[in-house]
Amino acid sequence: MSNVQLMERESFLHCIEHTTCEDFDGHTEFTSLTSEQKLMWISQCAQFITEVNSRKEISA
Repeated sequence: MSNVQLMERESFLHCIEHTTCEDFDGHTEFTSLTSEQKLMWISQCAQFITEVNSRKEISA
């Protein structure tokens, strides 16, 4: 992983650490997204989970 990718990842994880319950209260209106947007969202969530799990394995 390049230095730029590491910085982007660390920045993203920093944002996630500072989220609140209100950030996930449904105001994003997932139901109004197009099918393509929903698939992209789900894909990005799956990628995030995979990266977080990989990070846990490395630090263990």
